[in-house]
This record gives sequence, structure tokens and C-alpha cells, in this order.
Amino acid sequence: MAPTSEPSGPLGSYLTHGIPDILTKYEALWDVEDPEENPYKTKYEARALIEEAVNELKRLLVDTTEGREADEGRETMARLHLFLGKNFYFCEEVAAAEQHLNRSLECYLRSPLRLEPKPFVHIHDVLNQLGMLWCNRHGHAEGMNFLRRAQIMFLKRPDAVRKAEAARSEDNYTLTMFYLAQAYGALQKPGLSARFCAETMSRQLEYNTAGTRSKEVTERDPFDCKDWVRRS
Repeated sequence: MAPTSEPSGPLGSYLTHGIPDILTKYEALWDVEDPEENPYKTKYEARALIEEAVNELKRLLVDTTEGREADEGRETMARLHLFLGKNFYFCEEVAAAEQHLNRSLECYLRSPLRLEPKPFVHIHDVLNQLGMLWCNRHGHAEGMNFLRRAQIMFLKRPDAVRKAEAARSEDNYTLTMFYLAQAYGALQKPGLSARFCAETMSRQLEYNTAGTRSKEVTERDPFDCKDWVRRS
């Protein structure tokens, strides 16, 4: 999230100008389709950008430890670890992905900004990612721990989140339900699995038909209708 006022020092300036520029470059690299012989080429380049940003942010936070800018700096750090977690997972480096996602969650839960709309949906995203990671390594009970927390977050989300981040929050919850369906199925609870499967399919049909899904979610959402049918 960008600082809410004019930057008063190097940290504020970096959050206002440096981080958005880095994230724009990161997104551009992420969108590149790499060749089969080197499938993660640009993803490694994108990762290097985020790692450099983490190091610079650490350096700046040493000199600014209190106040709104410091809080925003630490929230940004949590978000960068979320990006790194997704990047490592995409590149099939699961252990490193888990470390970054856990670090992101820890930073977010300590943040005084955690109930603000953007940080709130990022926390939901982190919980989804950890739930997905555990489910995909067949640790469904562990994954359920994160997914149920994500579900409760959505159901009890503050009014500010409902107003400011409605679409993103709904997208996150669709993924929560998708993985809950898988987890309940693996845990031999077919009734709950069927319920969340049906709700997921219904939401996906609604959003895809209406064309309301964001570009980011459309490209990165692991849900695929045909894939779901094959697994169910």
C-alpha cells in the first residue's frame, strides 16, 4: 500500500516511488511466456527485483522504526515476501516458498495495519497460498488450518474491506472454497467437499460469464473447470 501522505524521508520516498516502479517491472516480467527449455527465466529475473527491494527496505527500516511510514514499510515487506512465496512456488521451489509465505503471514499479523482493506485481502491471499501449498503436498489437515482461517476472515471481514476491496476479497474467497473442497474430499468428508465444489463452480460460472474477474486472477487463478471435473 502506498503512503497516505507526502513522503518525509528516504523510506517514504522509496515506498511512494521505488516500490511501485519495481512492482511494475515485476509484473511485466511475470507476464512473459518463457521458452520450454528455460521455463523460469524471467521469473528468476522478477525474483531478483523483489529480493533487491527487500534488502533495500530492510536498510531503510533501520533508520525509521516508528510512525505511519514505518508501519507501511513493514506492511510492504510482508507483501514482498508474499510475492516471493508465489514466485518460488511457481518455480517449484516449495520449501523456500513456504518460508517466505510464513514470513509474510508473521509480518502481517504483527502489523497495526492488518485490518485495513488492502493488507486484509493480502493476509487472506497468504492463507490461501499456504493452504494450497499444503494440500498440493497432500498435507490436507495442515492445509485445512490455513483455509478455515481464510474462510473465517472472509465471513467476518470489516465493512471497509467489503466496500474498498469487494472484488479482490470475493476472488480470494473463491480460491478458498476451491481448496476447501479438495481438502474435505481428501479428509473423507464428501458432503462438505460437494458443497464447496458446487459453490466454487457456481461462483466461477458467474464471474466468467459476467466478465468481472480481474486480469490478475484470470491469469493466475489455479482453478480450471476442466481440471476440476477430472479430479472430482
